[in-house]
Amino acid sequence: MLPRKGDWYVFRRSRDGKEFIFKGVVEVYNGSSRGNAIRGYRFYWRAKQHSDWTAMESEYYRHDDRETEEQSNVTPLGLAAYSGAEAKVMAIGRQSMPAMELLILVELEDLFSKTYEVVVTAKI
Repeated sequence: MLPRKGDWYVFRRSRDGKEFIFKGVVEVYNGSSRGNAIRGYRFYWRAKQHSDWTAMESEYYRHDDRETEEQSNVTPLGLAAYSGAEAKVMAIGRQSMPAMELLILVELEDLFSKTYEVVVTAKI
């Protein structure tokens, strides 16, 4: 799993101001000769100056409007042998926005219970 190059990681305050919402895109690859699938997502955040990770809430998310359909945290996300895919991810932090820039740990679990993680920097 790799972070996507560029400014693909953002977070914003929720409407009530009591939570913040993280959105991004990670690239997942299957270098194996057998198919695989992503079956779970976990997210954690921390401010750059802190050392403790705080768990975030996440689940499958689908948003439709007149022009686009967006899905995040899709499971199962199938990966053919020797292939890759983009995974749109989203999670909610259950507190007011802690900083202008956060480190987000994205952890994916595959069909065989192996986990992969990447740390990205999200900005407001």
